[in-house]
Amino acid sequence: MLARHLAIGFHEGQFSFWFCDAIDNAVVGFVYDDCLADGDDLPALFSAVYLAFDAGKVDCHGIELIEVFTRPMIAETAEDLPSDARKARF
Repeated sequence: MLARHLAIGFHEGQFSFWFCDAIDNAVVGFVYDDCLADGDDLPALFSAVYLAFDAGKVDCHGIELIEVFTRPMIAETAEDLPSDARKARF
């Protein structure tokens, strides 16, 4: 659910990149630990959202990584959600 809120919020301009990235980084260890303890993989949605925000942080010689990588990755993720999930408000 958190990944869905971050994806939709960023995609709709309600949350900044840095806010979403900070939240993602704050919880990834907990999600990973729970999955590892249960013998599961990271949930696909969480993984996609985490990797999208992670892709926007690496300095790459003046390339706007958020616009080149993160925004399209999040747009694809948000648009792939069922329509009722995209309408959820915070």
